[in-house]
Amino acid sequence: MNRLRDYAANLMSVTDIAVLLDLDPDELREAISDKYHPAYKFYRRGKAETIFAIRELEIELAKTASPAAISNIGHYLTDMQADEQE
Repeated sequence: MNRLRDYAANLMSVTDIAVLLDLDPDELREAISDKYHPAYKFYRRGKAETIFAIRELEIELAKTASPAAISNIGHYLTDMQADEQE
């Protein structure tokens, strides 16, 4: 499971992760879409850790007035607020 997390943290496709783990890609997709399956947590955690690192850097760039970073931050806030309503 830790390898699954590491591969997801490196933003690899599910198909490529399945190849590296010697799994059927469709079975891996099913496992990571089931919130009660351990693979779901490890996959999502790996992906979320990288998203966090990227956004943290982007916030720093936005503070230095990077137009692209500022725009992305606005989208992140909109997405965050929408997710709070689900």
